[in-house]
Amino acid sequence: MNQEKVLIVEDEDNERTGLAELISAWGYRTETARDGLEALDKIAIWSPNIVVTDLKMPRMGGMELIEKLDSQPQSMAVVVVTAQGTIDSAVEAMKKGAERSTPMRAIPEMRSPGSSSASHSITA
Repeated sequence: MNQEKVLIVEDEDNERTGLAELISAWGYRTETARDGLEALDKIAIWSPNIVVTDLKMPRMGGMELIEKLDSQPQSMAVVVVTAQGTIDSAVEAMKKGAERSTPMRAIPEMRSPGSSSASHSITA
């Protein structure tokens, strides 16, 4: 099993659970948070290598979370996965430090590492 830790930050229960199951099936250790505030608490305790976040969430959205991650002592890759993203929001997220912005509809097309049919964005 891969020891890389991935924190999934998503306010929608089904998407959060589905992403956690998918990424766990790839061999990563996963933890989840419902919004950016909960994510910051979990980051302080769990120290993930990768954060997968939605943009639109209550209390603290993904864009604000990305900004706050700059002040964290550990470095981590950030991947934005959103159903409500635009080109402008993807560019803004990447300028703030996100590694990649992926539309939510692309997730079912992703395959496990080593699969030749499609790639996934969780690489460290």
